[in-house]
Amino acid sequence: MRDMLEPGAMKRAARGFDEALVLLQAWTGTDVVVRLDPEGTVMAGRLTELDPAGIDGALFAVGGDRLTGVAVALFRDGVDSAAVEGGRLVVCQGRVTMTVTRSG
Repeated sequence: MRDMLEPGAMKRAARGFDEALVLLQAWTGTDVVVRLDPEGTVMAGRLTELDPAGIDGALFAVGGDRLTGVAVALFRDGVDSAAVEGGRLVVCQGRVTMTVTRSG
């Protein structure tokens, strides 16, 4: 895991968080597929932003009339990297890699 005391680490984490947040907010209301690795969990449906009260981050769910619960949890100081690769958002955060792909 990245040493948060490394010079510039907090700034890079915030930049990755901000970039991921802007894209996820732009995709709100569209159908997406979320894959969480290394577990291999896959969730699909309409992306909805949830109230992140109590955390320094952002929360998103997927689903239709019934939401999955939290599918994507981004923590401002926890994003190791965020990149758009082939139309997919790939966020590495600790041991978890979240891949969000628009399906519509």
